[in-house]
Amino acid sequence: MSAAPFVLGGLVILASKWNTREQNEVGKSSSSVLTTTEGRNTSSLTVAGAKEQADCPESRGEKADACDAKLEATEIGMTDVSQTNQAISAQGVRAAITERLALAKTPEEMADYAAKIAESGPKEAILVLFSAIEAATGADREILARSLQFLNSPELGDELLSFLIRNVDDPVLAEQAQNALARVLAPEDLDKLSQALPSSADQQRLRSCLLDTLSKINNPAAVGSLAELGARSKDVDVKTAVTSALGAIGTPEAVASLVSIIEQSGHADLNSSPARALMSAANKDSSLLLQDEFMGSTNSLVKYAAAYALTSLRNQSLSASEATPADQP
Repeated sequence: MSAAPFVLGGLVILASKWNTREQNEVGKSSSSVLTTTEGRNTSSLTVAGAKEQADCPESRGEKADACDAKLEATEIGMTDVSQTNQAISAQGVRAAITERLALAKTPEEMADYAAKIAESGPKEAILVLFSAIEAATGADREILARSLQFLNSPELGDELLSFLIRNVDDPVLAEQAQNALARVLAPEDLDKLSQALPSSADQQRLRSCLLDTLSKINNPAAVGSLAELGARSKDVDVKTAVTSALGAIGTPEAVASLVSIIEQSGHADLNSSPARALMSAANKDSSLLLQDEFMGSTNSLVKYAAAYALTSLRNQSLSASEATPADQP
């Protein structure tokens, strides 16, 4: 068993305790409890070295109880370290989590703990999870990486983008980070993603990965930001990724944006990215708008693409009806 579970053992303690806030006691206890933690170079604490450098033994004895007490004393710093830095620094939080020895004895336990941190942990704990993922090896690395699918906070956009850039050459980490970033990236942060695109030929892997991430944005609230980005950008690949995202979102607002892009660009090719995106916009909420465009548009490309999307919607409806048991309404 690798040392990775020993980091996650600490994370699960915080997963179960960070809602408790005993602020009156923290000021008294943190300075004494964390003396040994703050006195060392915590940047050297990695997954591989966590077991050897931890203060607590693997057995759940008196020292383990003392380590639990340390984590209880540090938990107030987890949700907003900046407000409690007089009692505990961010470095102290990271060290306390890392030092907590493993509770996880199986891959399943480790995956469950990591998922809890990713889904509902405070930012500081999630950043420790990122470090644990990058430091892990073999099967543990893949297990921990899958926890990224539970991330749901837009506040992690910058960190996830940096994580993806650092690990673009690792297929497992890159795929999980890419999907997570496309899901949580705030609309106002789309420019950061496009600005991170490299132009040099020796960074094509990173460029392709970031463009693919942009094309996977599936947040209806991002339609306006996507349309603006596509209109401003002079990068053809960015424009293509934006139209792909709009087609996948497929809401009436997304369809209207695609129609506008086609009409303003003068595209006449069915293989153009805006036309393909409009044809793929098979969202039932957009069916009335698609019908209106098919019936009323004077642009032949818009009419054809709308007709194609409506046909796809109809086929989906028929397939769903055929799959419904006869005794169901």
